[in-house]
Amino acid sequence: MTNHTFKTMLLWTGIASLAVFSSCSKEDDPEPLEQELITTVTLSLTKSGSSTPVSISFKDPEGDGSGTITPDTLVLEANASYTGALTILNETLSSTAEGYNVTAEIEEESNAHQFYYQTTGAQLTVTTTDVDSKNLPLGLKSTIATSTASKGTLKITLKHKPDEKAAGDAITKGETDVEVIFPVKIQ
Repeated sequence: MTNHTFKTMLLWTGIASLAVFSSCSKEDDPEPLEQELITTVTLSLTKSGSSTPVSISFKDPEGDGSGTITPDTLVLEANASYTGALTILNETLSSTAEGYNVTAEIEEESNAHQFYYQTTGAQLTVTTTDVDSKNLPLGLKSTIATSTASKGTLKITLKHKPDEKAAGDAITKGETDVEVIFPVKIQ
């Protein structure tokens, strides 16, 4: 075999190898988690035996985390029971636009979302009352039971955890979509 023929074969072997290896692609990287833009979180509570709700809202019109809480403190009665509901909105959109009502999106994707409620100082207990299709907690609906007069906070965290939500999940699992800390006064 001549040197020229050997070089030609080596060149064609290299080109063929390059074509084979470049056509084999590794598995596509998974898409990053798509998080909803949340500008408003409202917790509405109705005391047992009453039809008048009390509510507190966090509004962040820019979606950058620098929002305000209205009213500045959630005031609840001592030794009372409340039914709670969260409303989550993206108010950068028109109220008729798709994506405005994030609550509906969370309900549709309930298997990939979970709300966590944590209290500090305030003598209250939050129990999630709604579940996803796998019977795992969701947290858009809840009951809140207060005990003695106290002051503190109620932190509400929404976690996005597609394909990884399980019973007894810690709050550290998944990506945080929103986290709000409401001041609470029980009197």
